[in-house]
Amino acid sequence: MTQKNTESFRLSWTWLLLDGVFIAIIAYAVTVTLGVDLLGIVLGVAVFVVLFGALAFGSAVRVHDAGIDYGLFNQLLWQDVVSARLRKFVGLPYLFIERQNKSGWWLPLYLGGKRPLVESLADKAPEGSPIKQLLTDH
Repeated sequence: MTQKNTESFRLSWTWLLLDGVFIAIIAYAVTVTLGVDLLGIVLGVAVFVVLFGALAFGSAVRVHDAGIDYGLFNQLLWQDVVSARLRKFVGLPYLFIERQNKSGWWLPLYLGGKRPLVESLADKAPEGSPIKQLLTDH
């Protein structure tokens, strides 16, 4: 959904750098433990960096007047939202959104944009929406 009046949110470069270092350390530890040579380490790190980059850039959130786009293929219309709850996972804030089809979304609230994601969600969600009620009451 490409909409006018859309705000985009992504992982910040700081998060990407820290996660990249963390992934490189894990790849190094795994390859050393398994006794793989230096070429294996380099290839392992390269694979992790490519996969992480795809994940990071594919996990953009776009908030617009009609709803939310999460990643490349996930779309949510405001009228499909049944409930919304704030949650934390590993200390990071998420908005758990239940949809009419009973599926749930874990929307990361720590993504960066021109303003906080929570403000954008509160502004764009229509009156009476569970997201609007939760974020304006909180």
